[in-house]
Amino acid sequence: KINVGSGSVEQALAPMAADKGKQTMVHLSGLRFLMALWIVVGHYAPISTVTCRSFVAVSVFIVMSGFVTHLAYGERLLSGALTLKQYLIRRLAPIVLTTWVAMLLSVFILMQLGEPDWAPGLLPTCSCFLFIRHWLTPSGWCPSPPSWTIEALVPCWVLYPLMRRAAARTEAKWGVPGLLAGGFLLWIVSFGPMLALYFYQGNGITWDQHAVFFFWPPCQLSDFAIGVFCAAAFSRRAQPPLLELNDQAVQTRSWLQPAGVLSDAAFIFFASVVFFLPQKGADCQEGLTLLFDHAFAPVIALYLYSSGTNAGVSGKLLSHPALVVLGNYSFEIYLFQWSFNTVFKEMFGVPDFLGVQGFVTMVLCLVIFSGLYVEWVAPPMVKWALSFAEKPPELKPQVGTSYAAVATK
Repeated sequence: KINVGSGSVEQALAPMAADKGKQTMVHLSGLRFLMALWIVVGHYAPISTVTCRSFVAVSVFIVMSGFVTHLAYGERLLSGALTLKQYLIRRLAPIVLTTWVAMLLSVFILMQLGEPDWAPGLLPTCSCFLFIRHWLTPSGWCPSPPSWTIEALVPCWVLYPLMRRAAARTEAKWGVPGLLAGGFLLWIVSFGPMLALYFYQGNGITWDQHAVFFFWPPCQLSDFAIGVFCAAAFSRRAQPPLLELNDQAVQTRSWLQPAGVLSDAAFIFFASVVFFLPQKGADCQEGLTLLFDHAFAPVIALYLYSSGTNAGVSGKLLSHPALVVLGNYSFEIYLFQWSFNTVFKEMFGVPDFLGVQGFVTMVLCLVIFSGLYVEWVAPPMVKWALSFAEKPPELKPQVGTSYAAVATK
């Protein structure tokens, strides 16, 4: 049994096994926290090359979502141990409920601000709660703006059983090479049109075009499917001893193993290009940066494939207990960020960016609030939602464990 499930945008990832003698893919939890923090910095810190490219972290979430969804549910759906109804409820309920809570908080804040001119009307707001807003208007604004990612992931999760079948048939006929080729073709479907448009228009893409490729939910299906195919290839490569390791095996495993070197190479390449490739133009709404939307999906998948057992230096650093625990709160940090930034801007009386002191204080309060929500507020709601599935799992929230980890048991 692989102890993985949802993650940042994937709320049911259980980063640590209940049995202390076993290790799981804890580095993914640490990665989720760093990606969520990077997005918060990108949204609410002054513009720079590092901050303006934080949207690439969303691509990490999308590919990771497909990866951990397949590892958590693929075998159980295939064997019949989990019905389609159970899968959909366990997959969607914890995430949708928390997203609605974040949206309601944003609506309350908007009401306190006197409903500014840029706030959406009643019908657009309702379409946000129904997760159809960006199907109709890709660049539209919703309460709790990061909720667009959930809107993009909902059809991915609903269509996952079909993706699993496609991956299984590909694996049965062509093995791992077929899965890798399938993932590459999915990347061409995802990134190819954007790249062709970029060159056709003389090395440029408009913001409205970028909004379609980024915010329109169907455009994220291929990246999610890449994660599914990557997980299928990983499952074929990995044997049970590699998926559940005792402490001694983890300590003696060398970071020089091929998988570790490959994962570190993917990690370094990703960080080097995103952080150090010079930015052309005055901001992030023009030039080569907009191609980063789907460009890194193969690199992200390669990292997930090769680091699946916490391999490499990067995997071990991301497995630090502090990052793992904070990773349990990354989904809430991601969703509640707009509300906290808006409240703190009102408190400090600033129209744009908080100063260093105000920003750090805001982030600390955001993390604390997210932790309290995960540990104390969400479990009763999740337990109620899961009661609609046959044989709902018992919910026993523990400090430091994601409240929705139960969805993968």
